[in-house]
Amino acid sequence: MKPYSLDLRTRVAAACEQVGSRQQEVAARFGVSVSFIKKLRHQQRKTGSLAPIAVS
Repeated sequence: MKPYSLDLRTRVAAACEQVGSRQQEVAARFGVSVSFIKKLRHQQRKTGSLAPIAVS
């Protein structure tokens, strides 16, 4: 499965940072899963980047 684009990742992260936003609502709006949002936010906190991690 191809990773989501950096553009989508950026928009999802920005939507999550809005006051009063809920992960379930953001997931439905962008057509992604809540688990993807949780992993994305964890990655952003850990690495400071939203870019897909290359897996070989």
